[in-house]
Amino acid sequence: MCRLEDNNPGNPQLSYLPVLDSSSSSMKTSFSLSKRFMRRPSRSPSPVKYRRIHRDVILMIAVLLLISVRSLFCFLSFKSEKVSILVTRTVDSESSTVLRSNGMCESHEAKFSQTPNPVYTELTQFLSGPVEPSTSEAICVFTDDKISAHFPHAMQQLYACWSYWQHYKDKRPVLNVRLDTNESLLQRVQHFVYRRRSRDKPFLSTFWRLLEDVFQVEIRHNSPETVEGVSASVPDRWSNVAASERMSDGYAMLSGAGHAAALRDGLLETTSCPSQVRIGLLNRKQNRSLLNIVELQDAIQLRFPGSSIALDYFEGKTFGEQIQFFGSVDILVSPHGAQLTGIPFMPTCGQVLEIFPEGYLIPTFFGSLAEASDLGHAYMYLGDSNQSLEEVQSRMMEDRKQRSRMRQANLCPVSDQVADSVEQLMEQWQNCCHQYGMAHKGNLAIYR
Repeated sequence: MCRLEDNNPGNPQLSYLPVLDSSSSSMKTSFSLSKRFMRRPSRSPSPVKYRRIHRDVILMIAVLLLISVRSLFCFLSFKSEKVSILVTRTVDSESSTVLRSNGMCESHEAKFSQTPNPVYTELTQFLSGPVEPSTSEAICVFTDDKISAHFPHAMQQLYACWSYWQHYKDKRPVLNVRLDTNESLLQRVQHFVYRRRSRDKPFLSTFWRLLEDVFQVEIRHNSPETVEGVSASVPDRWSNVAASERMSDGYAMLSGAGHAAALRDGLLETTSCPSQVRIGLLNRKQNRSLLNIVELQDAIQLRFPGSSIALDYFEGKTFGEQIQFFGSVDILVSPHGAQLTGIPFMPTCGQVLEIFPEGYLIPTFFGSLAEASDLGHAYMYLGDSNQSLEEVQSRMMEDRKQRSRMRQANLCPVSDQVADSVEQLMEQWQNCCHQYGMAHKGNLAIYR
């Protein structure tokens, strides 16, 4: 049961200006000052100032025009891609949208691999500053910049702060929002545009509100000068690296500390290790979509007839609906994408299978989130199986345009290979459940 009710939406605060009597001296003074400033200045302003203003205005208009043209180009490209792959939409018995291909899906062989993720046993491994709170408050700094406008990268910081607050549960949790004042005018315009785009993403906005309403986190907004004078911890893996590097960096929480479980149990009621494993297929409707999702569902159901299989999409779903889906599946199959940001809400011993297109491979991004949440993670790469992870990522960094194009590609893995990968993850799920003594009557056989 998801406890996400908001019965106190809050009222906007209004400020009022005092009304002055027309006969008062202050009113007369104000009138005399206004007459003084209405006089023509004795010397015209410097033309340098106007040149600077004109330059900034022209630059801002050029940036907005460039963003509009690029958005139109992306929209037209997406329309043509939908026509070329001849994807039809059908509706299943539960009235949820399903993508089915018209024989145009060419299946690709995939390489199944376990994800090598770092393990964090100390806060100092991913936090900088005075980690030990010097006061009754545990203050964590959130850097509000262009990259954080995309909610998976904002959650990189918030999950790390959550682990910090859980480690010092006797302290009052405080989140200090720091604006990046060193951004150029172009970066500020981009930040504004990204913020506008992210307004329709319910995950971050709702999570932000729940920090205050459910977990009693105080959120403050301070300038960098104010933050420096406060005993605060900063997720330094993102504060001292370039934005381009941070986009491929991963998540961090204390491993084995149960911090992700505390977050999940604070919002959901979940059941771990049921007698029948629950498998979830989480797809995307646009780029990086699993075109043969129906075939994958049929193959997994045929391989494991005693299991429960759920298929879902997160486009248009609320935060509560998203985390409820995560809390109801033990093994998750999904393409790489922002929809995986909520995997910390999966039950104990959960397993994640992430699928990547050819030419694009960053398994340590959400793989590190699974590790930080004490979950299992593996991935399938639909490219050259002879290439190592380092070789694929090296080629990704060489050609930015090629990387962007490959990142948008839709996916069509071999259904039997996906079923084989799910079987391997099911064995790990079974071993985990036996290890923690959570199996129901020991009835956790692999379904064949």
